[in-house]
Amino acid sequence: MPSQIIIQGLLFEYVGNPDLITNHKIAIFCSNHCQASVILKTLDEIVRLRDAEATILSGFQSPLEKECLLTLLRGNSPVIIFPARSIINMRIPPNWKQALNSGRMLIISNFSDKVRRPDKASSRIRNEIIANLADEVIMAKSIGSSHLNEIEESVDGRKIPTTFFQT
Repeated sequence: MPSQIIIQGLLFEYVGNPDLITNHKIAIFCSNHCQASVILKTLDEIVRLRDAEATILSGFQSPLEKECLLTLLRGNSPVIIFPARSIINMRIPPNWKQALNSGRMLIISNFSDKVRRPDKASSRIRNEIIANLADEVIMAKSIGSSHLNEIEESVDGRKIPTTFFQT
């Protein structure tokens, strides 16, 4: 059963190590479709960050984000996962359990138990919160990726260091 924590005035359910939220956090946002060159550059950067044991924050929802998570789980980097749905009654995948048990994973969500599946609206809300929690951002996107353009504008307005990999 998840516990509760207040972060930036919002109530979140969480499982894992809540102390990770105080770390310097690098958010990752990836388009659903990216060219091979963008994918390779992004994964190279993730390997570098994994080896540096940087704290990575993402929804890990797009295919490239999921691949980033798999890469991170092979190392010792702290990972903060923010699903675009409730985590109440969420099944924890077996490959996450070692990171959870070792204190290097935090799963957070501010969605009620009525939000059982991610959708465009919950993903947009989740991405805005991730952008607000991040100290740095990495974006892997295709040109014209409208949902990431909104995040890019938000990040630009806050003057957060951002790395772009795009076509």
